[in-house]
Amino acid sequence: MTTIMKYFTAFICLVVLVGLAGSATAGSTIMRLAATDRKALLHGQFHIVNKGEHLSSTNRVGLARVFHQDALEIADPGQPYQATDVVSGKMLPGRRLIFAAENSHYCIVHYERGGIAYSCQIVVFKIVKSKAHLVWSALAPGRLAGLAEFRRALTAGRLDDRGANATW
Repeated sequence: MTTIMKYFTAFICLVVLVGLAGSATAGSTIMRLAATDRKALLHGQFHIVNKGEHLSSTNRVGLARVFHQDALEIADPGQPYQATDVVSGKMLPGRRLIFAAENSHYCIVHYERGGIAYSCQIVVFKIVKSKAHLVWSALAPGRLAGLAEFRRALTAGRLDDRGANATW
């Protein structure tokens, strides 16, 4: 066996092992939406937020923490963001808000994530003692028009929470 073939075989083995480790990790981080949280999201009164800066400070901090950011960087609806993995010109946020819905107990954030693999995602926070705690995340089948469409998608099982939190 030539040296190149040995390196190629070792590389393929490494890729397979990393893939298996990644699958195990993603599978172990699945968050299921608790029945009480689901009921609150489906039936609670929420006000709609259409700008990242209009999210409550508690929810901005929680969202930035989930995104691994010091301060929240999210483009507002209709504003430019890094939709692909090709950077041209100035750096743009990698996510763009579609809509958010808040009340004193929960915050639903629906956003687009650009980069190498475009997706529409949802994160849900529960507010406990003035702190936003991530309780659920999911991939949406596309852009949801608002809270009513989110609720229909949730009821119909169209939101995929099988490992979505691995890609915030």
